[in-house]
Amino acid sequence: MASSSSPAPLWVVLGRVALVQHDSVKDPGDLSVKLSLPPRASTLTVPMSVHPKPGYDDTDRHPYAIAAGDAGVLLHASRWPFVGFDLDRDPPGILLVARDFLAAAGPGKALATSVVRVPDRARTYQPGISSRRRRPRHSPHLPLRHGRVGSEGSELPLHVRPALDVVVPRRDRPRRQALETYPVVGHTAEDVVSRRMVRVSQGKVRFVEVARGRAHRPEETLVVVWTLVFGPSGFTFWKQQSATSLGRIWASDSYRATGLSATVPVLALLHPSNPDVVYFFLEKYLEMYLFGVSVSRSTVVHFVHNPFDLVKVVSGHRRPPPISWRHVLAWELPASLANGKANASNDQLKHG
Repeated sequence: MASSSSPAPLWVVLGRVALVQHDSVKDPGDLSVKLSLPPRASTLTVPMSVHPKPGYDDTDRHPYAIAAGDAGVLLHASRWPFVGFDLDRDPPGILLVARDFLAAAGPGKALATSVVRVPDRARTYQPGISSRRRRPRHSPHLPLRHGRVGSEGSELPLHVRPALDVVVPRRDRPRRQALETYPVVGHTAEDVVSRRMVRVSQGKVRFVEVARGRAHRPEETLVVVWTLVFGPSGFTFWKQQSATSLGRIWASDSYRATGLSATVPVLALLHPSNPDVVYFFLEKYLEMYLFGVSVSRSTVVHFVHNPFDLVKVVSGHRRPPPISWRHVLAWELPASLANGKANASNDQLKHG
C-alpha cells in the first residue's frame, strides 16, 4: 500500500473496447472517455473521423485500447474489411495515441486534446504486440515494444496478453503452489488466459495465478500473487506476495453478502497500487459481475453488477473472446485528470 504521505494514484477500470461516435470529416468529433468509479468500467468513445476510411459504412466500429498510461492511451483501429476487437499478434489496421486528456463539460467526461496516428512500419516480419513466450524485461515497468511504436524509438507499457516463462526457485516455492508441482486444470489457451496474468502494481511486476491440481476440489483452488524480485548481478526470481484459497473467500461473510455462488471465477485485473487486491469476473445466468478480493484477508473489498456492456460493443467476423483480463485495463489517470478536476457520473472518483 502507498504511504499516507503519498496517496495511491487515481485510477479507473478502462474497458478496452471503445464505442464509435458517428461524426463527419468536415465536423470531426472528440475522442473522449466517460470516467466511472472502480470497479465499474470507464468507456472510451472514438470519433469515426480518425479511422483510415471514415466515409465507409463498414468502418471498424469496435476499435480497442492496447495500453493506457500516464502518457495516454494507445488504440488500434482496423482498415477495411471490418475486424474489430482482434487479439491476433499483428492485427491489420492503424495505431493511434490519444493524449493530453482534460476534464470536459458534463459529469465524469474527459477529452483527449491530441490524437496522433503512429506511422506504419514496413510489413517485413517483426514481433507482434504480444507473445506468451516473451519474458519480462529487466524493468519494473514491463515495457513491451510494438514494432511500429518501436520504429519511432518510443515505448509504452503494454498490458496486452503478457507472456511469461515461470521459473520459481525451489527455496521460494510454497508447498504444492508452483506450476510445475501444482498443475492447473485445463491446458487450452483460454484456460491460461482465465487463470494467469502479469501486471504492474505499485511499480513492480506481479504474476497472478489461479491454480488447482487435478485431484483437488474447486474450493482448494489457490489464488497466488507473485512479485518479480531483482537480485544482485541481474539475478531475478519470483517471491510470493500473498496467497489464499477460493474456499476461504467463499466462506467469508463478504462473499456471501454478494449473493454469488461458489463458482471458480476468471481473472480480470490487479489493483495498480495495491498488489494484494485481485479482481475477478464471474458470469451468472447471462449476468456479469466484477469483484475485488483482498488475497491476504480472503475478503471481498469491491463488487459491482454488470460493470460494462460487453455484448453490444464486442462483435465482428469472429466470435468475441471469452471474458477475461483481455477486456479491461487498470488505467492510472494522468495528472490532468487525477487532480480532481474530473468527477465520476454519480460520485467523485476516489481511490479504489
